[in-house]
Amino acid sequence: MKRIKTTLYVLLFLSINLLGFGNVNKELVRLEINETARGFTKDQVWKKIPFTVPYETEIKITVIASTDSNGKRNDDDLKWALDENDFGWATERAWDGRTLNGKKKTVVVTTRLNAGDHYLKFWADQTPTLYSIKIEYKAKNTIKELKMKDYRYIDGMGIKLLWEPVEKANGYKIFKKSKKYSKYSEVAEVKVPFFMDAFVTPGDIYDYKIAVLNKAKRISFYSKSMTIEVSEKIPPKVVSDLKVISKKGVVYLDWNQNTEPDFASYNIYRKGKNDLRYSKYAIALDNRYEDKKASEMKKYSYRITAVDMNGNESGMSKEVTVLVKPKFYRPQGVGDIYPKEFYPGDTITIYFSPRKSTQIRKRRLRAKRRDPKIRPLPKQMYVHYGLNNWDPDYTIAEAKDPKMTYDKSISAWKYEMKVPIITKEIDFVFKDELDNWDTNWSKDYKYKAAKDKVPPSAPTKLTSIPKYKLVYLEWAPNEEADLSYYKIFRSSTKNGKFVPITAKLKSNYYRDIDLTPRSTHFYKIKAYDVNDNESEFSNMTEAKVLEKGIELNKPCTWNPKVPGMGEKVKIYYSQHLGALKESKKVMIKIGVNDWDTLKKPIKNYDMKYDKILDGWYYEYNVEPGVYTVNVAFTDGLLWDTNFGMNWNIKVMPDKEPPTNVVGLKAIPEADRINLLWKANTEKDLAGYNVYKNGNKLNNALIKEAKYEDVAVESGVDLNYSVTAVDMYGNESIQTAITTKTLRDIITVPETVYMSTLANNRLRLIASFDTIVAWEIKVVDSNGNLVNKFNGRGSNAIAVWYLNDINGKRIKVGKYKYIVSVMGDESIMKKEVQIQIIK
Repeated sequence: MKRIKTTLYVLLFLSINLLGFGNVNKELVRLEINETARGFTKDQVWKKIPFTVPYETEIKITVIASTDSNGKRNDDDLKWALDENDFGWATERAWDGRTLNGKKKTVVVTTRLNAGDHYLKFWADQTPTLYSIKIEYKAKNTIKELKMKDYRYIDGMGIKLLWEPVEKANGYKIFKKSKKYSKYSEVAEVKVPFFMDAFVTPGDIYDYKIAVLNKAKRISFYSKSMTIEVSEKIPPKVVSDLKVISKKGVVYLDWNQNTEPDFASYNIYRKGKNDLRYSKYAIALDNRYEDKKASEMKKYSYRITAVDMNGNESGMSKEVTVLVKPKFYRPQGVGDIYPKEFYPGDTITIYFSPRKSTQIRKRRLRAKRRDPKIRPLPKQMYVHYGLNNWDPDYTIAEAKDPKMTYDKSISAWKYEMKVPIITKEIDFVFKDELDNWDTNWSKDYKYKAAKDKVPPSAPTKLTSIPKYKLVYLEWAPNEEADLSYYKIFRSSTKNGKFVPITAKLKSNYYRDIDLTPRSTHFYKIKAYDVNDNESEFSNMTEAKVLEKGIELNKPCTWNPKVPGMGEKVKIYYSQHLGALKESKKVMIKIGVNDWDTLKKPIKNYDMKYDKILDGWYYEYNVEPGVYTVNVAFTDGLLWDTNFGMNWNIKVMPDKEPPTNVVGLKAIPEADRINLLWKANTEKDLAGYNVYKNGNKLNNALIKEAKYEDVAVESGVDLNYSVTAVDMYGNESIQTAITTKTLRDIITVPETVYMSTLANNRLRLIASFDTIVAWEIKVVDSNGNLVNKFNGRGSNAIAVWYLNDINGKRIKVGKYKYIVSVMGDESIMKKEVQIQIIK
């Protein structure tokens, strides 16, 4: 975020009195100067008096001054100017010493000025005296004022200026200045009461004024000045990877370097063992620090923050705790540890002094009698250790006993280890390279871990998700290394008593189950460390149990209970109630209609885990024609088949018929009727039925949107109807059409290929089922009549001598003859191709 510091003030260069407005002149400026110029020449400006006019109006300026002749040629003179209007020397509006001889003169100038900043300038020659200046203005009954609604910096965008629209304004001009540019300059002209200035620099300060324009596009009046300081409020990144170690009384800290361009320094925070809170301890410019003032044998915790050039400070790094090691430690006795007071998670050093070990020395002396090469002191020592009175779960195997390192400066072997978090007591013994043991005379070496009394921090970000008969709770896990468990507390009222509902909970989530639907519950949690130190309560969360929903009270559950065709069914598997209790992955095997592989191949699908319901689920889309969905579950090795019966999900029968067939057409031909219609697009369509005169024609459902009826008589009326049928046997309402069959009157070949025969003739033939008046026309490829023949009978036979109607021989090429029934071509008209070749 950006911190926006804004100040709104009236820009006054001198003592300006803005009085109430009326119908008379009001004073804008009154200055009692009473000052004599000394040491100025004519080309030097003696005084510059700035002033601001609130709106366009008439201005009256009254100046009282005096000049003297001084009895010399170099008399006093005084001239002045209003803005760029210079009134000149030796004019009526100037002061001349020879004329005045020390007397006062009053000069009055009346003019009209625009709203905004103006100034008076005075030039002095010799020693004129300026007594007073008064500026008056013509006051209006009411003054227009530009009211700001919002002016601030918006991160990543710029400075926003928003104001109330001014009645009859013809636009607005925006003026701006900054530390770098001390004079106002126009930056924009806008028509609407809004401006966003993107050209700003973080850390700079800007002043804005808004001018209101009248119809003539002249400035009518200005707003008050606005000052906006833009300073960064984005904190640096949190310091990461803090490491803290102690060597010889000094604590060394280092962490990852901050690379942000505006980075300035680091703050080091330190807290002692008994301190309640962190305090700022030091400042570092680099990513490392040495704490040389830490007390030896005391424990300190450190956290680091980064600071940028604008003073913004990051959040604290993770806490790191260290025990300050002394500059020198000499172990006591045979076996020793440092530090004596340690906590789970601390790093300790285990020491063994071989010269003080009677057990090891005696055994090595006996061995030396057998082998003179054996040294009195060990070549290598090992430490064998366990936890909590040699708890078998936390005792290392002898074969994995770690080697110790010999330190000549203290004549002792040592081994450094980090104490596990679960430690209440650490137990250890020693052995040398010859497997000689020092067990402290079978008493072992035992050291109790100090009990940490610092409680964990209160858990954060507790949220609740209500479901049917349960509430799912989740929170941010605590970061303490010694955290052990959580407890959930519940109350039926917001301010009621919260009682624990769980024992020791290891995870950072919990399902509160078997709750009454529509009941409301309030929850808080606490964290506990390995020493049972209890944190404060977390934030509270409220949840109202849902009235309806899924409940995983069986190995397999699904929703909806009876899905319909085309509907998604969500199938759940509770491994806690089923056979796959330890499985980390569950798959579902799905089949349909009693495992009908023709309808759907059987396949396994990966299921997803629902952490809220604590179950696995898979969404299946019920396909058309499915009346049962069959499921079983597997983890890849084991199966849960409901004791061989599987789980069978019944699908709701579809009783809704398909939509009626549309676009039905009947196309009669010489010996058949062709039926066509628009295909039904419903997913569960199985096919169609076709009826003729009320009788169904097909035995099996027709799959395509067409049907050919060849069992027809010539010249009769027929009634056809078509229905759509879905996969569940539902049949639509019949869509009907009536048509009439053609009379079967001609049977001819489609094309005739003919060579020139003897006598150059060709016989054209057509046959009819009844006696008709027929006509045969011969036309060329362009459709022009070449010849024609006609007659009456059931057969049409014409002998064509390959000539045209005038008896002229035809050319080689493509022709066709057209057979038709004279007077009624709608009954029959047939074309036959002819190819005449050499």
